[in-house]
Amino acid sequence: MMARRLAMAVLVVHIIVIALAIPVAVAALQQDFRPLLILLILQVLAVGALRTTRGVMFGWAVELLAVGLAFGNWALFGLNLIFLALWFLGIRWGNRIDHLRDGPGTVDV
Repeated sequence: MMARRLAMAVLVVHIIVIALAIPVAVAALQQDFRPLLILLILQVLAVGALRTTRGVMFGWAVELLAVGLAFGNWALFGLNLIFLALWFLGIRWGNRIDHLRDGPGTVDV
């Protein structure tokens, strides 16, 4: 439960950053905004999908896609790597919190 909450927080902040990067990519860098817009839509869908059991896997796919789309822009690439690390830490620490909260005799799902 906590892992999904932390993952959702990372995705929401990532959505805000990508939404703010779209005007910069268009105005200053003269880049096509459509890949960023598709990524933004996929991230919104991933936030909604976190309620299901496969939502975390969809979130992983979206975060890896974000890193892949940013190869042309080194600043965005570095930023997406930071968000990928935050995603990993959110899932990992959230699972630890859930395990500690449930007690030592429970099984991780």
